[in-house]
Order: sequence, then C-alpha cells, then structure tokens
Amino acid sequence: MCGGRSFGRTFFDYFGGCGGSYGGGCGSEDYYEPYDRPDARRGAGIDREPARIEAEVRAMYASGEITQRQYYDALAQLDRGMFTGDDLQQLRQPKRGLGRVEQEGASQNRGLSPELQKGTSDLEKQKNQIKEEKTRTESVLTNIRDSITKLKEQMTLDEKMARGVVSTDEEQARSYLRHRQELVEQTAGLEARFKELSNDLAQLEQAELRIDAKMTEMEALAQRERLIRLTGEIKG
Repeated sequence: MCGGRSFGRTFFDYFGGCGGSYGGGCGSEDYYEPYDRPDARRGAGIDREPARIEAEVRAMYASGEITQRQYYDALAQLDRGMFTGDDLQQLRQPKRGLGRVEQEGASQNRGLSPELQKGTSDLEKQKNQIKEEKTRTESVLTNIRDSITKLKEQMTLDEKMARGVVSTDEEQARSYLRHRQELVEQTAGLEARFKELSNDLAQLEQAELRIDAKMTEMEALAQRERLIRLTGEIKG
C-alpha cells in the first residue's frame, strides 16, 4: 500500500473489538465520512421546503425508520435539488428497500431490550460493510489479474519481435527489449499490489468470521430474552 496502514489492517483493527457485551464494543465509528452540509440551505429567507424535508429526513434517521445509506443519499440528493416531497413520501414507505429476510429480522427484534437491539443492528451494519468491501476488493483483484495477463502477453510479443529483427536492425531490437523491461517492472508492481490486496482480503474474511460468531451469540441472547419474557407472561 502507498503509505499508512493497509485497508485490511484498518478493518482488522476496526472489528477487533467485537468482544464487548452485546456487541457494544464492535466499533462506534460510522462507515460514512461526516457529511458537510452547505450553510446556504439554512438561511431563513430562502425557500423553506428543502429545510423542512431535511428536518424530516433527519428525524426519520434518528428514529430508525431509514438506514444510514438512505439517510446520506437523501441529503446528497437534497443538496443537488433532486430530492422532493414525493421522494420523501417514497422514503416513508414501510420497509423501503429491505428484503424479506431483513423485514423478518426487524420484526423479530421488536420487544428485545434496547441494548440487544442496538448490538444486533450494529453487527448487521458491519457485516453489510464487510460484504461491500469484499465485493470491491475482489473486483480490483480481478482487474489486476487481467492486467498482468495482458502485460505478460505483450512482453512475450516484444521479445518475439526483438528476436525477429535483431539480425537486421539491432537498434529496433533494443527498443523492443527496453519496452519489454518497462512492462516487466510494471508487472512486478501490479503483482505486489495483488499480493497486498489478497492479504487484506484474507484479514477481512477473518473479521467477517468474528462478526458471524458474534451475531450467533446475539441470536442466542435474543432467544433467551424471548423465552424468559414468554415464561413470565405464562406464569403471570
């Protein structure tokens, strides 16, 4: 990596604190960078509709009605003048953008202690973040692999061309070999990046295993809460 800590190491550290009670130690930093809002929209004399929509979007995020991604996407579109009252109504639709499994999970989490609900929600967000980064990393690795293959093919061609003209044009042969050497160095750089990213991906997969284990533990704790509550209701 070009200076600083590697991506994989950063994630490793980020998820390394997942041993806290109820998942509370599993990272408190947001995945997204803080969103800088232009001050122009806050002017009292300007159209109040964007300010009203922004306030409602913030309230929906604070109450857990929308995801972090929906929240930041809405703010970004609002800044560009592309988020209207109709978009706000669509955002209010129940379970907007959630799949059946996520809907069932949200339903099952109702009635659990706030600590368990937050721990489960945090772990799910972290797992989704890992999935996204794994997909990006695998895509980059594929691109690097393809580039290396093409460079090696060109290196073979340059060598063949150099051999073909060396007896008649030595300078041209040297030109082919110089170009080949440049490709050799470029290939070596890509191979180093490929190795680094592969190691980062392996660390990311280890972090995913820890998250999965913690989620299983949270499921067990949640089930105990349900059973204890049900037993209490029956006795009552």
